[in-house]
Amino acid sequence: MKRSTQAVAEWLGATLVGSGERFVCEAVNDHRRLPPVGGLFVALLGSRVDGHEYLAAAALAGASAALVERTRLADYGHLSTSMDLLGVDDVEASLWTLALRNRAEYRGPVVAVTGSVGKTTTKNMLSFVLTRLLGDGVYTSGNQNNLLGAPMTLVRVDLGGPFLVVELGSNAPGEIPRLAALTRPDIAIITAVGAAHLEGFGTLAGVLAEKASLARALAPQGLAIYPSGDALLRTDAGTWNCRTVSFGTEARDDAQITAVHEGQTASGTITIDGIGHRVELSVPGAFNLLNAAAALLAVRELGGDVGEAARLLREFVPESMRMEWRTVAGMRFLVDSYNANPDSVKAVLATISQVSAPRRVAVLGSMLELGLDSAAWHRRVGSAAAAAGLDVLVFVGANAEDYTGGARGAVGVWRC
Repeated sequence: MKRSTQAVAEWLGATLVGSGERFVCEAVNDHRRLPPVGGLFVALLGSRVDGHEYLAAAALAGASAALVERTRLADYGHLSTSMDLLGVDDVEASLWTLALRNRAEYRGPVVAVTGSVGKTTTKNMLSFVLTRLLGDGVYTSGNQNNLLGAPMTLVRVDLGGPFLVVELGSNAPGEIPRLAALTRPDIAIITAVGAAHLEGFGTLAGVLAEKASLARALAPQGLAIYPSGDALLRTDAGTWNCRTVSFGTEARDDAQITAVHEGQTASGTITIDGIGHRVELSVPGAFNLLNAAAALLAVRELGGDVGEAARLLREFVPESMRMEWRTVAGMRFLVDSYNANPDSVKAVLATISQVSAPRRVAVLGSMLELGLDSAAWHRRVGSAAAAAGLDVLVFVGANAEDYTGGARGAVGVWRC
């Protein structure tokens, strides 16, 4: 988006203090992350931080404008020599209004990705290949996949851009439906339903209802992409009012994964429309082939070259702390420590069990937001760790004893 502050003020019914001739193209709520030009600083009022306290810093950092509470304009009017001020009654609601307006005017394809595991990697894989196939589009950066991050992503959308890929996260019921209504995707990818954020959802049925709401928000001509190996999603998909395709290891899958090799890196063949595409990843973890298969199905739907996309995936590098190899003091570490849950930990354990090394050691910390059954989930993962056949297991954190209970009888267990 590239709009004058005058135009933005008219959209929002805001009180404009400043020239109205500056322009905005991106919204941020952290003055340290302002773009070089066209930055709109959103002065959100949180439970612990008041964004208005950083308005001066935002002006100094080069913000073009700031979205502020109308009643506080008088306190910050002196900053209008550096940036325009847009006074509104509700800063967060106005951010959503701006995002909705930009989305309404965007005519390019929109892909939304959610799931208990794999959504960030899938989003990044898809964005990586689409950028190289179609040109520079817009996609979710970092962890901006929530009720604040998603509208900020939509504000960045260039109306003539070739694609928009948004990651949608949730830790409480009702958030995905709100985000789906905001983003209005043409394609929905649901990577998995698992034991994540159970503090908010209560049960796996609650997780399913939240994640599947993305597919239910699609128009009949929309496309939902889901893993056939997820029994909950496979059953629920029959009730969705849209087109569906699946990925997995079965012959019936629209993207079938075969000839899998696990080691320092993972590779396999993904067959789509009868054509087998060899996918060689730069990272370990055969489960990443599921993410790749979902991304390739989205590429096909968007009219991209699936074969070229499969080839490009060998150049893809995931974000830090996601299946990342590091070498320290001559020892090789596989780091996967971003917001873990039982399914993601089990997948990493399965990967380590296939890696050839003189000694294989797993260090597991607590998994958070698992609700009342947290201890039981840690015991189950402890049992899976014991069954992985590793040389040493190290359990740390508040749930170390629960892990140990599940791994009872395994050799080389340390509890810290």
